[in-house]
Amino acid sequence: MKTKVKPLTKVPGLGDIETPENNPVLLHFISPLELAAFQHKFKPFKYNLEGVMLDIEPYMCKELFWESRRRAAKLRTLIQKSRQKVLKQDPELRHFLHMPLKHHKLPVRVYHILKGNGCYNMAEVAQKGEHGLKRMRGMGKTHVATIMKVFIDNGCGALFS
Repeated sequence: MKTKVKPLTKVPGLGDIETPENNPVLLHFISPLELAAFQHKFKPFKYNLEGVMLDIEPYMCKELFWESRRRAAKLRTLIQKSRQKVLKQDPELRHFLHMPLKHHKLPVRVYHILKGNGCYNMAEVAQKGEHGLKRMRGMGKTHVATIMKVFIDNGCGALFS
């Protein structure tokens, strides 16, 4: 199973963000109002709420963005935990996930970045998820791809889909 890093979309005022266009999984997390805000690129717009026209202003758009981002992050961690629970039932995968990082053949830079961010085994790395790995200080796209390749090679690629 091949996994690739999802590209981000540039939105004025918010920078590079994840949108439903580049990550369809977000459609399961966000409400129709938040989807409309994404489609209007978080600029002022009018929204029809069962016959009542709402005038969504710029500061409301940013609040919608931050709230949807918080909720999506919480749901991501729940999904990640449930995926790990399923994978831990296999003894070989459990061994892989709980083996200390120093026993995996990781590049030195990746090892130190993970260790510096409080990851001591692959289960903790998986807990952070792709989004958490990207946000780690010093972690680049090639480092994320290296870690994801290790997971895929050991049969845990489902954690990053």
